[in-house]
Order: sequence, then structure tokens, then C-alpha cells
Amino acid sequence: MVVNDPNPPHSAAPISALPALADSADLIARAATYASAFHQADIGLAVADADDGALEDVNPVFAAMLGYDPGALCGCRLDDITHP
Repeated sequence: MVVNDPNPPHSAAPISALPALADSADLIARAATYASAFHQADIGLAVADADDGALEDVNPVFAAMLGYDPGALCGCRLDDITHP
């Protein structure tokens, strides 16, 4: 065992990890584009959890159609805001 190894095996990312870093930057850019399009759309959009129907995100147009503030709708279930 080397106590003061100047080049420990975990000191730097391997060369094979560099493309993954570029991919994550691309992923961040795509997420920003999606968020911008979602929140600036001229139609009402909402993202709901597939399991329980809880609204995870709504855009301002969707909230305005229902007469709510967007923040007030997040966490509500679709059953809470739709007719039975």
C-alpha cells in the first residue's frame, strides 16, 4: 500500500468519461429548451404522475383555464380538478 501516492486511481475522470460529460451538457440544454417551450406555450399543458395522477408541472395557460395559480395546482390530482 502506498500512503502518499501522487496519482490515486480516483483523482481524475478517465478519458472514456469525457463524451458522457458532453452528453450531460447537451441534456441540460435540451431540458432548458423543453422547459421554455412548455411554459411559454399558447395552449394549456400539464405533466401528471402516471401512477396517482398528481400534477407535477403546469404551464400558466393551463392554470388560467382552470382559474388557479400554477403553483396551487402542483400536487393536486387530476381527479380533484376534473368532473367525475
